[in-house]
Parts: sequence; structure tokens; C-alpha cells
Amino acid sequence: MEASQGFVEAEALSPGQAAHYLRYVKEAKEATKNRDLEEAFKVFYLAKDIFPNEKLMSRIQKLQEALEEFADHEDDDFTDVCNSGLLLYPELQDQLFEHEDTAFLCSLYRVGRKGGILADDVGLGKTVQIINFLSGIFDASLVNHVLLIMPTSLINTWVKEFDKWTPGVRVKTFHSPSKDERIRNLSRIRQRNGVIITTYQRLINNW
Repeated sequence: MEASQGFVEAEALSPGQAAHYLRYVKEAKEATKNRDLEEAFKVFYLAKDIFPNEKLMSRIQKLQEALEEFADHEDDDFTDVCNSGLLLYPELQDQLFEHEDTAFLCSLYRVGRKGGILADDVGLGKTVQIINFLSGIFDASLVNHVLLIMPTSLINTWVKEFDKWTPGVRVKTFHSPSKDERIRNLSRIRQRNGVIITTYQRLINNW
């Protein structure tokens, strides 16, 4: 319905202008769904330059207000983990033990090191620290997709921990006996960003 309304709105434009207008609106909506408000604001403005209208201006106004509100509270809403540059919500950071593992992971990522080991004792929160690290780099738009590989026995635990600590991060598994479901989950992560979890054997079988 909304797409057809877009065609009606743009029918007074030339075919080329209408195509650009509708493409910009579609891209801006997709950026909004992915929480990339700055990109959505920029693309909606491109659409406005082609065909300004009341509905479009209303969306731009709402995005502008959301961006201004985020900027006003940006410093208060995040904590710099051990001065590493990795920003986490205080509610998450306050739950971690006084270790620098999350900052360590961030430092490896920033210098492009392709290997690191967390060797804490059992029960000190390695899973949670990795999840918080991933949450931080997702929020900073440093990464769009993450592949986690683990033993089958740990999959449910990791899914539950993601849901508990970072419910805003999309998480799917590539592990179902159903091939269609595995492919569907993988496609959703590739298209919409997030984390896909699989096992060593699934990785080997589906290389």
C-alpha cells in the first residue's frame, strides 16, 4: 500500500526523477530499520531535493529530532572501556568483572590482529565479555556481520546470553536439521546484519 502511494506521489515527475525518488525513499526506510539514522536522514534529504512533500518532511523532522536527542545524551549513555575507545552502555559495563578483556579484544580488532585468546578461569565471564565487545563494535558501525563457531553443546547458551545482554543484536543459528531453515537464517543475517552461530562440523560440511 505504501509503495503504491509513493508511485502516486511521484507521478508528476519524469520517469528518471520518479525512479530516483522512490529508490532514495526505499534506501532511507531500510537504513532506518537498521538503526542507521544518519544515513536515513541523508538519503531522505536526497529524495526531498527531487520531490518535497509533507509526508517526507515529517519523516525528516522526526529523524532530525532523534539525532539531536542522541547527540545530547551521547556522552552520558556510553562508557569508554578502559580508555580503549570501545563504548558500551554503562548497564553492560557495570556487570563485568574488573578485567580488561573487552578492551583487549578491541585493541586486537583496531590493529587488525587476527588472533587472541581469553584465558580467564571458568566463571569469570568470557562469553559475556565477547558479547559485549561485539555489541560495542556493532553500535559503532565497525562491523555488519559476525560468524561464531562453537561446539553444539554451547549454541543454546550463547543464544540465551545474547538475548539477555544485547537484545538489540540480531542472532540466528546455522544449525537446524532443516536445510531451508539454515539458508533462511543465513540470508536474514546477510541482508539485515547481525550474528550467525554455527558449529565446527556445519562449517566443514557447508564450506
